[in-house]
Amino acid sequence: MAQSAVQSIAGLTVNSLRNLSLHSTDTTTDSHQRYIPTKASESQLVCDIQQTARSVIVPALDHATGTPVVLKHVQNPQTAAQEKAVLRRLANAQIPHTLTLLDSYTGEDGSTVLVFPTLLPLNVRNLDLVAVARLAGQLATVLDGIHKLKMIHTQIAAQNLMQDDSGALVLISWSHAHLLTSVADDAQRPTLTTAEAERATAPLPPDFAAPDVYAAGCIVGQWLEPYIPDCSLNYLGSRLVRKSTTTYISRKLLDSMDAQLMGRAAPWHPAVFHAADLLSRMLDADDIVRITAEEILRHPFITAEVEDFLGTDYQTYQNELAMIGLRGAARSSAMEREPRIFTRG
Repeated sequence: MAQSAVQSIAGLTVNSLRNLSLHSTDTTTDSHQRYIPTKASESQLVCDIQQTARSVIVPALDHATGTPVVLKHVQNPQTAAQEKAVLRRLANAQIPHTLTLLDSYTGEDGSTVLVFPTLLPLNVRNLDLVAVARLAGQLATVLDGIHKLKMIHTQIAAQNLMQDDSGALVLISWSHAHLLTSVADDAQRPTLTTAEAERATAPLPPDFAAPDVYAAGCIVGQWLEPYIPDCSLNYLGSRLVRKSTTTYISRKLLDSMDAQLMGRAAPWHPAVFHAADLLSRMLDADDIVRITAEEILRHPFITAEVEDFLGTDYQTYQNELAMIGLRGAARSSAMEREPRIFTRG
């Protein structure tokens, strides 16, 4: 019932809302009248979806367009300014799968109010393997885009992943994003000093963006748990997960793949093998050699065609594992196909 209630206030997709104009904060009085909070039951429902210690989330109706929106009241002016600057940069660069800032104004309590489109919780229950690949690709697309802007999100977590009403992933919570340089948006600073220009064109340090990829790997690993047996992926959902935990998982993945290549273990379905290979690279303990978001987008698990996932829909895969009685064994037709192996490094 809660899900249907959220869907009833979902409204337009993020992409369609991107076409709405961003209004000036000078229209504070008009904005108070324009955005009217909805009834308490819906308000509590959306607050359950996304709420932070430094902000309050309230659903509202935009009376000018008749569409539901979300009002984020940010108490700290510096935090609000940081988030607005980051969101403007994302919009200017047209980074997909990111949050769209529709409007902003000063609230009656003096807080900064950011207006966003309403979103749904990301549905990751019983995902088919091809759906895992597509979601992982969407997340990598966001990371690749922001890393090329010399920006990191720093707060990649399951609660910060949502979806629009078309089912596409949306990464939210940008108030803690970090920029490698202090160079402002071109629209604000069309002329840069020599030092600023040099910093803007300098190569990205190899370990700058690695923490984002590592955090994304912890999430992707949870999605892959039903498909990759005996590698302790269930630990990734714990709040106490540590670097030693993921190092252990990464090594178990590598050991399992090596055992298959040497004929000491029943081979997984090739798509599952590629998924394990990608996950091991995302969780690599060495920030310098960890796979980048750009490399993720070229990985065979992400670039595979739909037919490459034949036999890995959730229910079929679980049923076959149960019938075979061997956790991780692929169906016979899949076992006959040799997986493509890519050298690590």
